[in-house]
Amino acid sequence: MSLTRPVPKAAMPVVKVLRRTIGRKRFEGFVSKQPSGCWLWNRGKTGSGYGVLYIRISQEKVAIGAHRAAYMLYRGALAHNVFVCHHCDEPSCVNPEHLFVATHAGNMRDAINKGRVIPPHGLKLNGALAATIRDRYRKGGCTTRSLAKDFGVGKSLIHCIVTGRTWPM
Repeated sequence: MSLTRPVPKAAMPVVKVLRRTIGRKRFEGFVSKQPSGCWLWNRGKTGSGYGVLYIRISQEKVAIGAHRAAYMLYRGALAHNVFVCHHCDEPSCVNPEHLFVATHAGNMRDAINKGRVIPPHGLKLNGALAATIRDRYRKGGCTTRSLAKDFGVGKSLIHCIVTGRTWPM
């Protein structure tokens, strides 16, 4: 769920509103700085632990993710279609040094790499692993079932790999 609604066209850019109404010093008053380096958001949070703050833009109250606000306060403007992700993997962290920008695909890749999301069927493998599977199958002594178990995927995916339907040779 995105916490940032599209800003009205006549409104000031969100970064300017944040700097004018909150500013870095006040923003840092809303956090608890941890020995790990994380700045944990002490105000409102979503059910999944992400910080939320509200700002007024053209008489309209707009919710914005605290980590997005931190990124904009310390680094600058963001496009609406990018994600602000955490190196530290702590949803309530707003330390700009722990934040990075990614596309949706980059955000999903990061979540998969950190083990927070189970990859969709087939994304556990890559071209190099597919080549290894084909080599092992060709040498004999293993079945699609045993290869599927070894690589943590389904038999049908192994069949598609060894026949060249997926990750062509």
